Amino acid sequence: MNKTILIVGGGIAGIQAALDIAEAGYKVILVEREPRIGGHMAEFDKVFPTQDSALDILTPMMKKVESHPNIELMTSSEIEEVLGHIGDFKVKIREKARNGLTEVSVGAVILATGYDVFDPSVISLYGYQEYDNIFTSLEFERMCSTTGPTGGQILLKNGKPPESVAIIHCVGSRDKNYHEYCSRVCCMYALNYSHLIIERTNAQVYQMYIDMRCVGEGHEEFYNRLSEEGVNFIRGKVAKVTNQALTEEEKGRLIVCVEDTLAGGILRVPVDMVILCVAIEPKADAEKIANLFSISRRKDGFFMERHAMLEPIATSADGIF
Repeated sequence: MNKTILIVGGGIAGIQAALDIAEAGYKVILVEREPRIGGHMAEFDKVFPTQDSALDILTPMMKKVESHPNIELMTSSEIEEVLGHIGDFKVKIREKARNGLTEVSVGAVILATGYDVFDPSVISLYGYQEYDNIFTSLEFERMCSTTGPTGGQILLKNGKPPESVAIIHCVGSRDKNYHEYCSRVCCMYALNYSHLIIERTNAQVYQMYIDMRCVGEGHEEFYNRLSEEGVNFIRGKVAKVTNQALTEEEKGRLIVCVEDTLAGGILRVPVDMVILCVAIEPKADAEKIANLFSISRRKDGFFMERHAMLEPIATSADGIF
């Protein structure tokens, strides 16, 4: 049996898997389609709930992958063909930088191909790309990062910091018109954004949510901490974001219209900036990857585990995880 492992995807999941396997003494081939590894995490500033720097965590891991004797790193590369079975897979890899085709033999495969995010422009009521200062979650992450366009400063399009920010949950998720599933991480990163906004701008922060799902270790405590920091929580679904002012206070600002299901009634909340917590989606080429490796996908498009409770990392194909 071939004991070399192929890992497809060089984000934080693929990096961690590669290091764990390599440290156990096995050979790893790590394939990443982009010119560099790191994935989405390389774009982030701080992670929740510890507030550690994402790059402080990621950079040493990336360097270790690049220098580890048991890891062969293939960037700017994509899988073209997979044949064989558990213990003896034959995989053809296209190296785009060299425009060459390499065939490798491996015993098992780990798919860590990552995710895309929902494009909120299809929900016209949120005003994304129609009004200034409405950002998706990943766009806001880049703004907060010291390597981003503003050097980590939270700024409006006019170069000034916001005095008030609305964070809208479940944009494209938990919605029968788009994705019915919960994306699971949005509540926590929304809370993380609140902390960063208050820390860097002292702005008023409003969280518009359906319900809070803070189920990880330390997450409920982080939620309680944000409540003490003065975040305004409004339980309800946002109907629309507009710039049509009805009062002097609303002029020149974005107005978030939301039903407050706890207090009852419709609120109009004028703010300077809006952040849309967009749904996490399967990668655009998830179907192609599933066909290459002969695995199944769920109704929502993500790869299907063999058994949600008993074998959550196994797939329908032996040797593919």
